Amino acid sequence: MVLIIKMMKAIVSVIIVFSFSYSASCQWYYRSCGASNIENTTLDEFDCLWKKSNNLAKVGRTTCAVGTTFMIAGGITMVAADPCCSSGLLLCGYFAVLGGVAINIVGIPIWVVGAERKSKLRESIHYKNQAFKTIGITPALQRNHCNNNYAFGITATLSF
Repeated sequence: MVLIIKMMKAIVSVIIVFSFSYSASCQWYYRSCGASNIENTTLDEFDCLWKKSNNLAKVGRTTCAVGTTFMIAGGITMVAADPCCSSGLLLCGYFAVLGGVAINIVGIPIWVVGAERKSKLRESIHYKNQAFKTIGITPALQRNHCNNNYAFGITATLSF
């Protein structure tokens, strides 16, 4: 019975967090760059939001890379340690793995939030009009109007 009550509390807590997440996301857009509505942003607001979202995703990816490195190094240390003679080395590897897990627990939500904000910004009308100094390569299908034949190829787009 106690377990069921704890599970219900956890489920209600998750529901409450997700119900307030939309409001928190809108507040972030307004506080970061002054954008009140994501669909009706100016180019400057969009550029500001895109840079901040991209930086947030980069920080999350970097944090996860560091955490994963700690986990791998700790795992290698634990495997390489002799269980009978080097308990300190085994304990060091154990703490490195736990530290890596803790770092990833912090990094994964940051990465997900940054990626989610970027995906919302990709739906904006300014995304296609914005130059990001990138090269895009996509498959293409072109129709020849003279003889109604189709040609397959690759489209290279340079934004500068």
